[in-house]
Amino acid sequence: MVSSDLSVIADAENAGWYKVEVADDNKTIGVIANTWGNWMFHKAPPEFYGTINSVTVYAKCWRHNSFPASKAKMRIKTHDTVYEGSEETLTGTATYYSKTWSTNPYTGNAWTMAEVIDAQIGVALYQPEYTQVYTWCDHVYCNVDYNSIGTTTVSILRPNGAGDTTGNNASAGSNYECVDEGSQNGDTDYVYLKASPWFDVYALPTVTVGNILWVAVITVCRSTSVGNTWYFDNYIKTHNTTYYHREVDQEHKNWMTFTWFWRLNPNTGSAWTQTEINDLQAGIGLSGYTSYPNRCTQVFVKVCHYKLPSHPRSQIIGF
Repeated sequence: MVSSDLSVIADAENAGWYKVEVADDNKTIGVIANTWGNWMFHKAPPEFYGTINSVTVYAKCWRHNSFPASKAKMRIKTHDTVYEGSEETLTGTATYYSKTWSTNPYTGNAWTMAEVIDAQIGVALYQPEYTQVYTWCDHVYCNVDYNSIGTTTVSILRPNGAGDTTGNNASAGSNYECVDEGSQNGDTDYVYLKASPWFDVYALPTVTVGNILWVAVITVCRSTSVGNTWYFDNYIKTHNTTYYHREVDQEHKNWMTFTWFWRLNPNTGSAWTQTEINDLQAGIGLSGYTSYPNRCTQVFVKVCHYKLPSHPRSQIIGF
């Protein structure tokens, strides 16, 4: 058996994923009202294929010493249904609390890979007073315990040419050349907002894949001003149709990494195919104010795929 930690990547219910993505970074979510505050987050997809033994949600929480009745609950969402662990009484010391689901709480059966990929995780916080925040959480993640089957590969595809739409400005050279680096280079080169159509998509290299678990677009972006609303949209184009996931800027003027993934091809509703990966384009949409144009310095795609052993194993896992 092996295990994998999966961090949060986007908000699903309430806001604050970037505050609990990592621990000990001086960012927290917290509750004021004397009622439960609920958070749910999209998490990074697993980079493995196998049989699932358990899924455990962790949250690091604590409270002010004056509020001994503060509490927390771990949360998971599967099949559009939210399940919660027991109430945990918090202390004044930051502590990791957890809840393990050995089977899917909706089906009562072993977790499938599709269920693990789609699951959302979160935390609920409660404090008995409501004058100001005295109950906090600064890290939420989940751990998946599994038995690996076959060989899993994560292929990284970086822009290698212009795609069908070029709607951003380039700081230098071609748009795709401003975002194709292996390591993001900040303000060295980048694309930035201009008027409609507000987004680029880029051509990608082809790669031979096995059975595809998911496709993700990762971008590194920042705003150039505070006090306004900025949007960053991770784009894909498949079957001549564009799809995107929108994130709102939270760390004004600081570079942030935005991730979004599609387990199924959004056009067909079915598993991705080799032809669809060959034809895929990906990019970035930038929205806000052209007088303070937001920027993107890196775009790339991850394709997670697996191959089964040459001699099929006896276990059959759902997907």
